[in-house]
Amino acid sequence: MIIPTNPKRLRGNWKDGYALDKHVLKSTFLGENEYGHPQFETQRSQLGEAVFQLKYRVDKSKISDISETVCDFIKNKWSDISFDYILPVPPSKIRATQPVIEIAKKVSRDLKISLSDTDIVKDKTTSQLKDLNNYDDRVEVLRDAFQTKTSNLSEKIILILDDLYSSGATLSVLTDVLYNKGRVRAIYILTLTRAK
Repeated sequence: MIIPTNPKRLRGNWKDGYALDKHVLKSTFLGENEYGHPQFETQRSQLGEAVFQLKYRVDKSKISDISETVCDFIKNKWSDISFDYILPVPPSKIRATQPVIEIAKKVSRDLKISLSDTDIVKDKTTSQLKDLNNYDDRVEVLRDAFQTKTSNLSEKIILILDDLYSSGATLSVLTDVLYNKGRVRAIYILTLTRAK
């Protein structure tokens, strides 16, 4: 099932990029629980909810609908682009199921685009980016975090897939590495959701 979306163009050092929808539509503070932790009532977009269920509730049934939505967007928006590889953003946290990688695998199979999930790695432990509000601080934390491991990407057209666009720092640093060290020809960005 294709999930309705509201795509927004993302500006950056890449050729073209989009976030398919907002992640959260509305979040209301409800107060603190008995442990002093803030509690919220959160309303997510349909795609945001599907991503949340996959990422935090490990609901793998969401992979198919999310992937179908991604494939539909790619076929309609970039029908004239022949992508050589889909590259999921390397995860910053180890999980039993890596949502972006699982979605990238399915999109790769469905669109018959090669998957590149080992050509670039995050080989430097970084602090949680969500704890940093400043874009320049985020870029500094990510400096030298990503490394290319092969020359497979040289002169290729790459689609980078991520789950959430916040400041764009991760995608910007990753794009720089791919252009400068990986020698790719063109980079396109697609994130499932975007922060407010």
